[in-house]
Amino acid sequence: MQFWVDGQLRHNYNTDDMEHLVPELVEFATTIMTLNSGDVIACGTNHEGLGPLQDGEVVDFEIHGIGKMRLDVRDPLKRTWEKGIYMGPDSTNPEAIRRNRPTSTSGRA
Repeated sequence: MQFWVDGQLRHNYNTDDMEHLVPELVEFATTIMTLNSGDVIACGTNHEGLGPLQDGEVVDFEIHGIGKMRLDVRDPLKRTWEKGIYMGPDSTNPEAIRRNRPTSTSGRA
């Protein structure tokens, strides 16, 4: 699974890395509903670096072996906010780290 915002790769992971594997998700979903061709099971994600989408952004998704999808984000209120999510000391998003992680006065980062 890959996810881009305005051409910038924001997420890149293998479904084998998910907490619940795809067959388990399908099995669970079919215990409570009938799945039809084209149905989507939304699994959630680690939100590291993603942040909320904003008006005018173009989002691309690709699930290898299945296909690609592109969405144009529209917000009639034209709201804006800080991009990227800082996930604390172990954060891996460079822009969020720059904004949020204090630098040491001893010269070490």
